[in-house]
Amino acid sequence: MWNDFMIRVFYYITLSCLLFGCAAPPQSVPLPKGDRDQVVAFVFTSVDCPIANAMAPQLRRTITEAESLGVKTYLVYPRVDITEEAMATHARAYGLEAEAIADPNKVLVTELGATVTPEGVVIKYAADGDYEICYRGRLNDLYPSIGNRRDQASCHEFRDAILASRSGQPIATPFPPAIGCMIERVP
Repeated sequence: MWNDFMIRVFYYITLSCLLFGCAAPPQSVPLPKGDRDQVVAFVFTSVDCPIANAMAPQLRRTITEAESLGVKTYLVYPRVDITEEAMATHARAYGLEAEAIADPNKVLVTELGATVTPEGVVIKYAADGDYEICYRGRLNDLYPSIGNRRDQASCHEFRDAILASRSGQPIATPFPPAIGCMIERVP
């Protein structure tokens, strides 16, 4: 039974939510639909992965080039506690101009097979709306292994995969291992 104290607490919480805003956490979204031969690129990233953040300058250039070729690019944040504000702040801080998608339930992680941040995935849609994963792996070779950073990347496999997929060419190395921060799986 509700007593006066419980009613006041309920009223205070409700009023606080209305005044200060209680936004529900973002929910995972399914893979976007695409048209035949459409190429779409996904970058699994994180606000706090130093390897992902170190690759942001090259990623920014790759996104710009991909978008200029008509390749839709998404930043996927696979964290349970991610907020719309945190994604927007991170993307803005690193100049990443791509649509950000929260994936707290790991829907896209599971469907596309991502394991770390940063990791790039390139898909190409078929006539029936299904898709093929053309590329999944590292963005470049800036980090050949954890803790081992080069002065600059010499291979840009993710960028090359986008360009090859867009032009219908084979991808030289379609599944190179990605180096980065592990994506926590939902139990």
